[in-house]
Amino acid sequence: MGTDPTNRQPPPAQSQPSVPAGPRWEFPIRWDIVEEHLDEAGFHHRQWERALDDPDYTLEEVAEGPEERMLANIDGLVVHGRRVAEKTLLPALAGDDLDLVFPAAYALLASEDGDFTDPVIAVLESDEPERVAEVVRALELVPREDIASRMLPLVAEGTPLVKAAALRVLGFRRIDPGVRLDALLASDEPELRKAALWAARFFRHRLDPRQLEFALRGEEVEERNIAIETGLILGDKTAWAVCQEVVRGGEAEGWDRPALLYALSGEADIQPLIAALGDEARRKGALFALGFTGRVEAVDAVVPWLGDEECGRLAGEAFSGITGLVIEKKFAKAAKGWKPGVVEEEEEEHTAESDLPEPEPKAVSEWWLGSKKRLDSARKSVQGKSFNLEEVSSAFAVCSTRKRTALALELAVRARGFQQLEMRAWTHQQEAQTRSMCRPDAGPHRTGSVASSRGEGKTGARLS
Repeated sequence: MGTDPTNRQPPPAQSQPSVPAGPRWEFPIRWDIVEEHLDEAGFHHRQWERALDDPDYTLEEVAEGPEERMLANIDGLVVHGRRVAEKTLLPALAGDDLDLVFPAAYALLASEDGDFTDPVIAVLESDEPERVAEVVRALELVPREDIASRMLPLVAEGTPLVKAAALRVLGFRRIDPGVRLDALLASDEPELRKAALWAARFFRHRLDPRQLEFALRGEEVEERNIAIETGLILGDKTAWAVCQEVVRGGEAEGWDRPALLYALSGEADIQPLIAALGDEARRKGALFALGFTGRVEAVDAVVPWLGDEECGRLAGEAFSGITGLVIEKKFAKAAKGWKPGVVEEEEEEHTAESDLPEPEPKAVSEWWLGSKKRLDSARKSVQGKSFNLEEVSSAFAVCSTRKRTALALELAVRARGFQQLEMRAWTHQQEAQTRSMCRPDAGPHRTGSVASSRGEGKTGARLS
């Protein structure tokens, strides 16, 4: 894995021979190579962000692939110092190509030849949300402890959009924003309200639960879903009730996220998810969610969709997530090869599911008939094994980053927010967080299902 360019330490001071006064000599810079570093860093940053939540990447593959290449190119920008910062990076920060904003911002923040923090932070005042998002990401990731001290005044005194951006940075870094989130939730700016709802999962003492309930009953779907997620992480009863209402209600807009949270909750009644398979608008969301219920009943429900042209790959992912069967060799259809002289059909838009293997329905169904008895129908299973802390820890090490993201969310919900792993951090930080999960002092692990903790529904799976 590549090293973070800001982690380089200066060499120890040594006595230097006197140098005659005169013009400072500067080594020549190949500006074409600098531009190439910037372009490559932007490209690999996009690849890295996608790979952090992808069904075809493990964390190790992310570290050795897009992350290492991105950091190597950023290092190539930092090493040339102020001249590159002024001639190339500052213009890129304000330029038309938004793919270059993150690497430019990160390299400027990581500068070892001058302080360019102010022009980077100034971008937070921009009226271009995408540009602001790229700078926020750089501020989240750059390993500088002083970033928090620059964000705290902005949360207290900035414009609503600047407050939202600063709150995102502080939440990612788990730095207490020092303000009541209740006041921010009263803002007329939706982005600030959403940022405050999201941040509340890390700083519960900054939020009045009544404000959360107000958001849960609001009309704005995205805000409601963030409130549901934060509420479940904080163990809020109303959040669970609203989650159930949304999943059972059948409205397609904004359904997928509550459906996943419902699946992760440990709720034994998964019929609302199975019923959604009959609705084309909710089918893919239902298949994805069913893969995290861990139930034999869910496997039976996804098997008929293994051969579906639109959803077969997703059904295979759900099947594999519960049973542990790897969709490969005889259990996967052969990839379509290129044939000379044959006109290829117009390619469909590439999605995360496009990289999943296509299951061979007959072979997978036959395997399930012979293996079904291995799973306990009364308990949750993850990759063919009973759900407990040890198995979750093992799954984190080998599963796809997309499954890691969902498992981290499940852990946060079941541990009532005392275990919140950051799946958008550098890979070495994610690895350290995962290792700390099994420490005796890492926080409460013995947490039951969301439903059972409230005396509602049947008892769900239990981390043990």
